Amino acid sequence: SVRSLSGNNLTVRSWDNLNVEFEATDPDGHDVTIFIDNLESSMQFSYDNGIGTLLIHGAEAAEGKHTVPVSVVDEYGAMGSMEFNFTVLANTAPELVMDVPSLAVNGPGASSEIVISDYFSDADAEPLFATVELTDRGIASFSYSDGVAVFTGKAVGSTRARLTVSDARGASASSEFTLVVRDPSSAMDIYPNPATDYVYVRTGTDTDASVKVYSASGAIVWSASNIAVSLNSPLKIELTDIAPGVYTLSLEKAK
Repeated sequence: SVRSLSGNNLTVRSWDNLNVEFEATDPDGHDVTIFIDNLESSMQFSYDNGIGTLLIHGAEAAEGKHTVPVSVVDEYGAMGSMEFNFTVLANTAPELVMDVPSLAVNGPGASSEIVISDYFSDADAEPLFATVELTDRGIASFSYSDGVAVFTGKAVGSTRARLTVSDARGASASSEFTLVVRDPSSAMDIYPNPATDYVYVRTGTDTDASVKVYSASGAIVWSASNIAVSLNSPLKIELTDIAPGVYTLSLEKAK
């Protein structure tokens, strides 16, 4: 007879693997061999030293219930068998929980990161894979490891980026954003320029600053003190209460 040492009616997640061991016994003490006929492509089976091992690749197996006939034969051809049952759980695709915002890199050779779990989720709690499409691949390079996407500047400029996160079965979610490699010699970036409703102020390093906006006549039309400004947390200045015209912005680091 043959029995599963791992139990029966098991479940495997759609992205995971399942190892099941089988043991055979013969009341006459004869040598026996365990085997599986018509093994599915998502499975591997090996037999060694009286133990049969079935490896099930959940990502390659069809979702739902499976029945595997496991057989044993002794040296004289007498046979026995059992049915091993397992269920592959349904896969849940990754989801975009928040759009990836514009990402800035502080010059060629510098890097900025996106933590995937900040913007994507997966109900199966499985490891996810990330790829990126850049409109201009001359602007930056991309690498991915342990849930973190890293963009490294190659040249000053900007490009559109599409970040796609996939699970083991190929289900995916994506987000598009603007990737900017800034000129690190500039103290700050002001964009968009010209502006209508708002303007952003970005610095290459984390800065606590006092910011003032002057009109052409020298009057201060907007100001703020001890404001945190950084590479990827820029200051947003609303312009709805400021009349159209040409203005000067000054940024002074807090002492």
